[in-house]
Amino acid sequence: PVIIDPVIIDGTTQPGFAGSPIIELDGTNAGPLASGLSITAGGSTVRGLVVNRFRGSGIILSGAGGNVVKGNYIGTDASGNTALANGLEGVFISASGNLIGGTTVGDRNVISGNGRSGVNLEGSGATKNRVYGNFIGTNATGTAALGNIHFGVRMVVGASDNVIGGTQAGARNVISGNGLAGVQIATSGTTGNLVQGNRIGVAVDGNTAVPNGLGGVDIGAGAQGNTVGPGNLISGNKYGGVVMAGSGTDGNRVIGNSVGLKADGTALGNATGFGIAISGGAEKNRVGGTTPGTRNVISGNASAGIAIQGGHNNLIRGNYIG
Repeated sequence: PVIIDPVIIDGTTQPGFAGSPIIELDGTNAGPLASGLSITAGGSTVRGLVVNRFRGSGIILSGAGGNVVKGNYIGTDASGNTALANGLEGVFISASGNLIGGTTVGDRNVISGNGRSGVNLEGSGATKNRVYGNFIGTNATGTAALGNIHFGVRMVVGASDNVIGGTQAGARNVISGNGLAGVQIATSGTTGNLVQGNRIGVAVDGNTAVPNGLGGVDIGAGAQGNTVGPGNLISGNKYGGVVMAGSGTDGNRVIGNSVGLKADGTALGNATGFGIAISGGAEKNRVGGTTPGTRNVISGNASAGIAIQGGHNNLIRGNYIG
């Protein structure tokens, strides 16, 4: 049943818990529409569970917000090394003010192997959420792909003012090994989102490619006023680092990132595409800036460092390219 009163579900209290979850919610026989946990109450905490094999989503947060989801394996087995997909999203969010993960190892969710996206923030109610410190698309050690079939993190249909990652190391997400882009920001009204400090397309060490199937970050379909950076390492992806594409995809910023390098500063590249591409009529986007903190380093990629193909009035400034 839907959870309509605030609750704490804490699998870490189970005897035998030793740092990774051991209580498993197995949705194999739960029915064709079932999700693992559906919370509308707000103010709830879900911690220390393995949630897999539901035909719906692993966890749904809707209605009231302010929930915390931390320390779970969502879409994998209890080892975190084998995918046991939930049919739709790992975590679906249409509410505000939720925290997915945290800044300590114990707060980290592993959200991988799911049938659509790892974390899906959707609708105008999905605002001011924070996604910190998770492994999204990898195994529990952050070293190999267990990709979500679609995106690692997806923000669409008016999801706004959400923060994915942080500039401190503990808040960094590893978003790698997913079938499409690591992060997608799309559709008109999806604005003010911040993607910072993450490793996108690489393992937790920052030096080994764990490619997302299409690219690192995809901004399109009219999304405006979003920021990628500072502090993302976007490398190793199959078809490029960052793409801003489509009419109305305006006023986005890509600042302070490393695109195509390893964490140690040597070349890794995005395998077959551009470092950063602007196309399809996207306008008034900014790549780089006038201070060292806004400079992108865009090097080692298979094709151009920056490609503008049908975009207008975009500003490229202060970057190291090549």
